[in-house]
Amino acid sequence: MTLEEFLTIITQIEGILNSRPITPLSEDIDDFEILTPGHFLIQRNKWQFHKDNVKLNTMVLIKDDNLPVNKWSLGRITKLVPGTDGKVRVVEIKTNKGKIKRSIGKVCVLPLDN
Repeated sequence: MTLEEFLTIITQIEGILNSRPITPLSEDIDDFEILTPGHFLIQRNKWQFHKDNVKLNTMVLIKDDNLPVNKWSLGRITKLVPGTDGKVRVVEIKTNKGKIKRSIGKVCVLPLDN
């Protein structure tokens, strides 16, 4: 890798890191405004790990394979949908465009202190 290619990659990483939320601006469940920059998110494969941090009112990013990471939608979990084994597999999320359902593999819980 050349120095120019390396610097390009580092600049792209910096842009993603600087677009991450670090804290909600208010405690209001209908508020989707955030402060940036923030935390780097690690993607993992479906069902290969226990995700015990999925709780009601948690702020999340909604993964979209057709968008770059810094363009993913922001929302709050409003409902937990457990599977037949009692483990949460799907969540209902309130966004600024309405409510949607997503598998927990398609959401990134933001590590925010409330």
